[in-house]
Amino acid sequence: MFSFIKWFGSLIENAKKKKGLWFTLLSVFSLIGIFLSLYFVNFLVSDVAKKTYENQKEQFELHLKSQFITNKERSLAIATVATQNEQLKELFVSDDEDASKNIKKSAKKLEEVVSKTLDSQNFSISFEQNDKFSQIKIVNGLDVADNGAFFKAVVPFVKTETAVNNIVVKESIKSLVPIFKNEKKEFVFMLNESSINKIKSDIKKTKYIQIQEKYFVKIRDYNNNFVESIKSIDLNLLTTDGYLKDKNYFYVIQKVFDVDGDNIGVAIIAESMSSKNSFVHLVKNLVNSVTTVALGLIVSMVLFLF
Repeated sequence: MFSFIKWFGSLIENAKKKKGLWFTLLSVFSLIGIFLSLYFVNFLVSDVAKKTYENQKEQFELHLKSQFITNKERSLAIATVATQNEQLKELFVSDDEDASKNIKKSAKKLEEVVSKTLDSQNFSISFEQNDKFSQIKIVNGLDVADNGAFFKAVVPFVKTETAVNNIVVKESIKSLVPIFKNEKKEFVFMLNESSINKIKSDIKKTKYIQIQEKYFVKIRDYNNNFVESIKSIDLNLLTTDGYLKDKNYFYVIQKVFDVDGDNIGVAIIAESMSSKNSFVHLVKNLVNSVTTVALGLIVSMVLFLF
């Protein structure tokens, strides 16, 4: 080590005596310094960008979970309030021959009131009878049946000697689309292979399309352009990392479970790359700005040495 230091010192002394060699060595070391500095700056900035994307992924996930909880609780609240309707209770215990017709009319009126209040046509209210008292319980969560996935709340409200009557409130999962659209985000829910078998065969054939051999989407419920973009991305990579960005969107994926705890598919939310105010553009601009400033400082230091 001492010999190397002595040799390096001697090289510098000799170089100073020869101006051409001195400037050549200075230029070489300056370029090496610039490239090394740029490498470390790029590494640090890339690491910051990656952490920013991961943090944004977590924010998207929390927002998605929160919205799912909100919709589940809303369905339960509507069903619970409906159980307080004394006129309905009287209809269910009535011996009147027209009682069943009036019950259906009451359900329809409730649907109209709820839809008008929430500015949504994605609700349905019905009544189901259960003759097994051991199954008297409140059910609240996501479910798949008939024509798609929906938030479901089942609340018992009239018990007779032979049966329990329940109020059933359902809200289509597509009701989340306008909520995220107002936030300038895209949303889509995709059923997995096991869940798609719960859908009626005619609806499955006419209204659902298959995405990359794994998932199925009810095409008319979502933005077609966004669905098309999902077809071209690496879903395995998106599932592994939890997020993915391409020239079109920044995607975040999350598994979705039903009331029984079974995985029924995945939800994807995304932010468009075309928006200048998107956080992806902000990160990109930040990276470019930091890199430019760092390069300017490095070049200035090199010029100062000359």
